[in-house]
Amino acid sequence: MEGKDYVWLLVILAIAGWAIWIVQNPDYPIRQGLDLQGGLQVLLKADLPDDVEIEPAQLDTSRQIIEQRVNALGVAEPLVQTEGDRRILVELPGIDNPEEAVSLIQETALLEFVDSGTVPLPGRHLHSHQPEPGPFSL
Repeated sequence: MEGKDYVWLLVILAIAGWAIWIVQNPDYPIRQGLDLQGGLQVLLKADLPDDVEIEPAQLDTSRQIIEQRVNALGVAEPLVQTEGDRRILVELPGIDNPEEAVSLIQETALLEFVDSGTVPLPGRHLHSHQPEPGPFSL
């Protein structure tokens, strides 16, 4: 072997030694993904007739809402992405309670109106506004 070959051999051995040190070092844990540690994979499909077109913005909004719900579970490195024009793929590695996760993901949003009775809101929250007359006013 020539002198250059020994240098390259030392470089390769140094890189291999560094890689082994990283893998064995508890300060640098390896996060296993869905394929290695197991978990939950959910494929959601829009429940609409096939002739109804879904705009990409609507699908992306749904993806963002589901991603916020998944982040509330505290799962490390969840994957929420659109797949095609009607489906959203959710992958949750290492999830402990799959039933709870699925129910949270599929949950319907709730908007609730509460009647405050005869007690009005404080005055600083109320604004009086009269619409200006225009061609479409009643």
